[in-house]
Amino acid sequence: PPLAAALDNIRVAPTFYAFRWISLLMTQELDLPDVLRLWDSLLADERRFDFLLYFCVAMVLCIREDLLEHGDFSYSVKALQHYESRVPLHTLLERAHALYAADHPQLYAPPAAPPPRPPPPPDRMSSNGAAYL
Repeated sequence: PPLAAALDNIRVAPTFYAFRWISLLMTQELDLPDVLRLWDSLLADERRFDFLLYFCVAMVLCIREDLLEHGDFSYSVKALQHYESRVPLHTLLERAHALYAADHPQLYAPPAAPPPRPPPPPDRMSSNGAAYL
């Protein structure tokens, strides 16, 4: 992909930015309400740390055009290390969920139809209204 090639060309390795993102769970990149919202999403998912990686990818992809336009080491590292509020959290979460769903369609498949209900038991009342024993 062009962005990966461009970042490789200017020698911007993911360790320059993603290590901090992941080890500090985005506390330095997002405002506190956004951190709490992200953590809520992470803790609600049993595959929480898988989703965190997709969230990191979404962060890079959401500033893709900016990174490709400047194409320079110092600008790219600064943009990635000081992400702040460049992109609204809801946009990042939507993008991360879309990426995650594309890789794990079985988790996002519509629920299967419930099995048909068994027929009701036969009427337990006799013709004169007395219950069978």
